[in-house]
Amino acid sequence: MAAFVGFYWTLPVRWTGFLALPEDATQAAGTSRTVAYQRALARRYVEGEKGVLVHEVVSMEVSPDRGTAAIEGDVARAGRLCREAGATLLYVDFHKNRGWRPHPFLTEAMSALRRAGVSTAKVPADEIMLDGRPFDPADYFSTWRVRDAEERECRRRYVAERPDLVALDALGRHTPHLSVVVGCTRLRGVLQKTSSRC
Repeated sequence: MAAFVGFYWTLPVRWTGFLALPEDATQAAGTSRTVAYQRALARRYVEGEKGVLVHEVVSMEVSPDRGTAAIEGDVARAGRLCREAGATLLYVDFHKNRGWRPHPFLTEAMSALRRAGVSTAKVPADEIMLDGRPFDPADYFSTWRVRDAEERECRRRYVAERPDLVALDALGRHTPHLSVVVGCTRLRGVLQKTSSRC
């Protein structure tokens, strides 16, 4: 029976406070739809191969808008698990589907593993049913990009309009109605009292 290690990654979303993942894949999938999606694809692939998923590795990137070299350590850890178990490393090929969510560091890390003799398999980023609903990764990431851009713009305007509160927050004197770390969507009621544009 073929053995597999699943590798799942996602980006942080600072304005929601989503900055870390649990190491346990089940718990990570409960906090991240992106991880849940990758995990479901990996499990479907393993089932189709009549194999067994022996390990799962989750990775949180450090940048909210792109892949970085920080992922290389987690890929190396997944590679070690593959060597120990004689397993193939599975990962979702987001870039292949219309070129969105590219990660050149991940691509190179996987190539390095293959050169070192670790078997890898790219799982296509297909639309699937997730939690009883269709999940199209292209639509999902597109929606998140729009939301993220809106949040960044809202925060940029807020900082420009309310430097007094931002300065207090930077000094650790959190105002009862604001923490700059919190996303604008949570603050719309407060912000509308101070700015008609946010």
